[in-house]
Amino acid sequence: MHFYSSLERDHGIIVEADPNVVRFCEQPLRIRIKLDGRDRETVIDMLVHFTDGRTQFREVKYASAVESAEHDSRLTRQLTAQQEWAFVTANDYKIVTDHEIRQKPQFLRNWKQILSHLAPYASYDLAKIESDILAAFDERDSWPLGYLANNVSLRDQQAVKAAIFRLIHGGLCTAPLDLFPLTNSLIISRGTK
Repeated sequence: MHFYSSLERDHGIIVEADPNVVRFCEQPLRIRIKLDGRDRETVIDMLVHFTDGRTQFREVKYASAVESAEHDSRLTRQLTAQQEWAFVTANDYKIVTDHEIRQKPQFLRNWKQILSHLAPYASYDLAKIESDILAAFDERDSWPLGYLANNVSLRDQQAVKAAIFRLIHGGLCTAPLDLFPLTNSLIISRGTK
């Protein structure tokens, strides 16, 4: 993925962490629309596809920039053009600001770690380890991350952690990632999916 600011990168992490998101694409299209008698051209930051079939176009901005933008500033023209395009084409559109993206800093820190841990395991078949992890919840409702990583499988501890993170990502396991740091004492529970 190529993001053009740290805020866009953080938004990408939040979207990637959402189990309700099937896929997403950064800068999916350049739009052109006539606004105030002039052609306006802009690129939308992201297109998000959800598990329920919905799609949403998103523009990522700092709230302070949006709030302080003058009536005929470049930013106001950009956002107005995107909103008008979304209305005319009947597309769902949302301006996402740093207030929403960075409202849970612990969650964001944890997912940065999780995604960097998962990257080397992208092509690994972790199904057997995931099955062993889910079977552990037949004995108890929750386990510390360190216990699962060390005792669930005879395989490599890092691969087991990757399997746990994939299960969390898919909603099959849960953890209070918005409240506690990603340590071996973090409690992992069975998810609802």
